[in-house]
Amino acid sequence: MERAGYYYKNWDELEAKWKVKMEATIAELEALEIPSLPDVRTSASSPAASGSRGATT
Repeated sequence: MERAGYYYKNWDELEAKWKVKMEATIAELEALEIPSLPDVRTSASSPAASGSRGATT
């Protein structure tokens, strides 16, 4: 009960620190810019177009 008692006794402080940390993490994730991929992949850039399917010769 000693460990649980610590959390119950300090809950407000622990929750406040956690909230600040999570809000910062969420802000970092929201700031990420993910580039969009092209709509269509051309056959020239496809590994299957060259006849290679991972086999080595």
